[in-house]
Amino acid sequence: MNFRDILSLPSIPYILLGIGAMLAAAVLRRMAPCFYHLARTSVSLLDIYLQPGSEDEKLPQIEKGTQELLFSLLRVIGALLLALALGALLPYLYTLLPRFNPPFAPDEAWSILAVSLGATLPFLWPAGKPASGYPPLAQLLHHLALDNPHLGRRLLGGEIKQAARQGLERREDFLIITGLARAGTTSFLNALLPRGPFASLDYGHMPFLLSPRRWARLYRPKGEDLKERSHGDGVRIGLRSSEALEEYFWQSQAGTEYIWPGGLKEYELSEQQYQEYLDYQRVVRQRPEQIYVAKNNNFLLRYRSVRARNPHFRAVILFRAPLYQAASLREKHRQYVELQTQDPFVETYMSWLGHYEFGRQQRPFLFSSTPEPVQAVLDAGERDELDYWLAVWIAVYGFAAELEHEQTYFVAYEDFCARPEAVLGAVLTGWPGAEGGAAVSPHQNNRAVAERPSSALLERAEEIYEKLREKQISGL
Repeated sequence: MNFRDILSLPSIPYILLGIGAMLAAAVLRRMAPCFYHLARTSVSLLDIYLQPGSEDEKLPQIEKGTQELLFSLLRVIGALLLALALGALLPYLYTLLPRFNPPFAPDEAWSILAVSLGATLPFLWPAGKPASGYPPLAQLLHHLALDNPHLGRRLLGGEIKQAARQGLERREDFLIITGLARAGTTSFLNALLPRGPFASLDYGHMPFLLSPRRWARLYRPKGEDLKERSHGDGVRIGLRSSEALEEYFWQSQAGTEYIWPGGLKEYELSEQQYQEYLDYQRVVRQRPEQIYVAKNNNFLLRYRSVRARNPHFRAVILFRAPLYQAASLREKHRQYVELQTQDPFVETYMSWLGHYEFGRQQRPFLFSSTPEPVQAVLDAGERDELDYWLAVWIAVYGFAAELEHEQTYFVAYEDFCARPEAVLGAVLTGWPGAEGGAAVSPHQNNRAVAERPSSALLERAEEIYEKLREKQISGL
């Protein structure tokens, strides 16, 4: 059979249609970032319009956003034209051949089948799995929801009105679990939540953290499938697992007040910011009797400001032997630097949620109480050295050790691991509605740290650690 005979086969038009559709779909898949960027720039422009300020103040941003949107739209149009041209190229060339075959007029039904099959094949080709575990469309959704805080705050206003219509009043008897990372705050949160009428943000609320009620109408995850979290520390999470997610609210409200290039700074809340925080808690709560609970390491930055307005909320500050906690922090820092290098979305995701504890975006807490020699180690920024992480520990817990209040409880990680039931019982003593819940088994988490840090830093840290143990919650 010669080439002329092959071209005369009745199946050739359908093959050409399928190949054309496959080429067009391959181009669209390859240029999907252009479409994602168009969606992001469109919503970003809306976010600019919604941000506070006069039209004259926003005009430069609006002009820049409009220009970016126009360029993004042109790229999308170019991608569509290229896909259309490639899809039509082979059938068009076929029609230019000498008329040795009937005109190019294949059966409509078979043509639809050929185009559908060809257009589907490129999308069946497996794509590399990102280190974050979030595919491109999921990343796009997170960008649309979390990159636009002014839009989110507008939606939050509607959520607050809905909570008010339900009769949900502001409550000042909330509970905050805080401390430096790697002190067992996640384990403590998960052990405490089943023991009372508590409400907390969970992964099912992502990424619409400022409009969780609206999102819940569309997305109702069961959260039955658990997997080890990215820390690689054995803690298993699912879509209904609670986590440190409220910091996005604080960033949308006061990010520039405390997030500095050199670190996270303690700051003073305004009365309006505090009342908005109580309103946000109303949105998370579903019933009047529920009590808001949050795990938030960054809460120490605003602890004194909130405490000055509210003597009723409970705070649990977890701490851990300094050498071991510093070594654990450095280990996680190295792990996340590698993850963020493999997939930049990991860094973006952590920044959205205010997770600056480790990774390429790591920023220490900035307290005025930090001694100058310790601050000098932090300023040097040698994050691969154990001394740096010991200085981080001293800055955080040196500040925490000076806090005094009957509703603030200090819990040693070692004691929580050894006697979890006693610790949880002591924290919940006198709390209406608190009850048993599933028993938590004691466990050990010992680690060897061969490297020795600066003796002066270690000595200072151990002094603070002993002071914290003296402030340990009573009854243990």
